[in-house]
Amino acid sequence: MRPAVFLDRDGVLIEHVPYLRSVADLALIPGARAAVRALNEAAVPAVLVTNQSGVARALYSEAELAEIHAELGRQLEPARLDGIYYCPHLPPDASESAVEPYRVVCSCRKPAPGMLQRAALELDLDLARSLMIGDSTSDAEAGRCAGTAAALVRTGVAGSDRGYAAPEHVFDDIGDAIRWWLGPAR
Repeated sequence: MRPAVFLDRDGVLIEHVPYLRSVADLALIPGARAAVRALNEAAVPAVLVTNQSGVARALYSEAELAEIHAELGRQLEPARLDGIYYCPHLPPDASESAVEPYRVVCSCRKPAPGMLQRAALELDLDLARSLMIGDSTSDAEAGRCAGTAAALVRTGVAGSDRGYAAPEHVFDDIGDAIRWWLGPAR
């Protein structure tokens, strides 16, 4: 089993656009490609874990989401993600309307750790030696619940959700977080 770095999508890898629906609106955060490439070169899996309730809200389909993730992959080249995991769900008690079969309580919607746990099983990853990088306290909580270290970046929503405890490690952006993670102490 090997350690990995789990990455939130919006506000970490790409500019935060609420319910991103079009590949034309997808823009990498400066330094994201180089940060993912540094993980690739260090043989550390880079795994995307992202809540995508726009599917449950019928704002876009899973096929359209796949197109967005394909474009993300193209924009990251020559860097690459080793896995892409997303949660399309909304809980039944959410105030927003959601379509079936996506209106469920699930174990994958962050802050639940399900996406990280599934990736760990499928990709043979050691969660205890891994890191979750996000722009929200919900992302950090998902990492803590999965048993990873957690880091918050000041891009995107920069922890303004304040729903959970902020992680110990806070960085300006994904590049700073990855440089720290891959630094000489590792």
